[in-house]
Amino acid sequence: MTMSTATKALHDELLGLPSGPIHDTDRIETLLSNAWGEFYGSDAGGMLAEKIRGRVVDLTWEPPLLSFCIERHGGTVQGSSRAEIQYWVLNMTSLSATYSVASYKQLKPRNPPLDIKPMVATLIEAISNQSEHQWIRWTGQDRFRLLIGNIIPDDAPRKTIQGRRKRLDEALARALGPLGWESSGTNSFARCASKRN
Repeated sequence: MTMSTATKALHDELLGLPSGPIHDTDRIETLLSNAWGEFYGSDAGGMLAEKIRGRVVDLTWEPPLLSFCIERHGGTVQGSSRAEIQYWVLNMTSLSATYSVASYKQLKPRNPPLDIKPMVATLIEAISNQSEHQWIRWTGQDRFRLLIGNIIPDDAPRKTIQGRRKRLDEALARALGPLGWESSGTNSFARCASKRN
């Protein structure tokens, strides 16, 4: 396979190294960054050449394979508290690159578990009394909708919030069933027809 000037420079540098871990990574990182776009599959996982320098760990040369791990923070943009650790393997013969997710690194404390039992108890009391409450909007004598954003605000990663809101909705439905209420859609409830006045 024909190599570009950048890929050949990386290949020649690697050929001068013994097999095993590479401890002086600066030169290899620079050459790797220059040649990155030449490897088939190098664009997978959102990896860009400029993300390589100064971030590669466990760089290892086992001809014809060059492998390394790198910490990726794409998920943190979406609110995740963890960074993805990607494990990359580059084949210098086929000029191909593959990666897998090796692990995750916790960057900031995880959100504590949310105890929804007190929330359900508060809601049951307001519903049983048909009273006004900041968490409920009555849409009729026998119907109401949860103001879910007031109960569980958008102050955590999206998946965490979605999971919490779903748990609350399901727990409330279980608690309201014996009281004559049923779910009428997401975060909406209506009194069972047999229980209406």
